[in-house]
Amino acid sequence: MRVSTRDLCRRLLSCALLWALASAADATPLVVGGFTFDAGEVAFADDAYLVSGTVGHTCNARSTPASSVAEALSGSDVLRCVNNTLSTPGVVEVRFLDNSIENGSGADLIIFELSGPLPPGTADPRERFGVSVLYAGGFSAFSFFDPVATGINTGADPTLDIFAAQIDLSAFAVPIGESVDSIRLDIRNNNLGTRSADIAALGAIHSAQPIPEPAPLIEVILGLVAISLIRRMLRSTGHRQQALTN
Repeated sequence: MRVSTRDLCRRLLSCALLWALASAADATPLVVGGFTFDAGEVAFADDAYLVSGTVGHTCNARSTPASSVAEALSGSDVLRCVNNTLSTPGVVEVRFLDNSIENGSGADLIIFELSGPLPPGTADPRERFGVSVLYAGGFSAFSFFDPVATGINTGADPTLDIFAAQIDLSAFAVPIGESVDSIRLDIRNNNLGTRSADIAALGAIHSAQPIPEPAPLIEVILGLVAISLIRRMLRSTGHRQQALTN
């Protein structure tokens, strides 16, 4: 079924309006692990799925395990997480649906991870994990990060503190002002005394509007070009008819 340019424009405008309304409703600033997210709950990831390998989503004995990777990594809840006991990587794709991550000044994305308490500011190489970003039609190579202790406990398990990796999109060749909405994580057992990183949540410090689906946007652009050409043809035809009657 073909959709008219007018209908596509209306859909895009409706999406923008819904995003604005949802953002306004959930825009109360939210503090997680010592980081402030001005967009509130909207700033956090909305969906996730396993791309390859295997991962688990049992975080600790004191919290109810997530039923899926998507449940574990959606929203700001840091009491559920994704991990991997194997040395072969489990690759998970995380998506932002009602917002995107914009490359601004400094850190753009915070990835929260759980580990045993360490002094604030201490990096934990045992929990190292990889990050890949979707931009310009493809995913980047993985870059690996050691999460850093915040000194803040989860509040549910005294043996687990919140750690964080601050991600600057400039490191992935994303230009300032551009946005991304899909992140891949390489989670594996680093064989350094812990099973792997325990990834709990992903939040956009610089949260922007959702990235529109490419196909409808292309159709809108082509439709506008076609309308412009038709108008030129009509003007040209009108001028010729006027010349004939004079």
